[in-house]
Amino acid sequence: MIEKLMNWLGYYKKPKRSDTYRPIEYRQFEGEFDCGDLLLEKMTEGNNFLRNRSKEDYECLGMFFRLS
Repeated sequence: MIEKLMNWLGYYKKPKRSDTYRPIEYRQFEGEFDCGDLLLEKMTEGNNFLRNRSKEDYECLGMFFRLS
């Protein structure tokens, strides 16, 4: 009922279902690609960020979730 009313007013359009999926396209790298060092660097960077959070960071995060 509400869906029909919203469609009539132009606020809501339910997307049509598709039974087919788009094929997955994988990238082809030229040459040899090793992401081990880059992955390790990004993981340690993220871990250091999480370990070094201060009280102000938690307060800011709390204010954000309190508003939403």
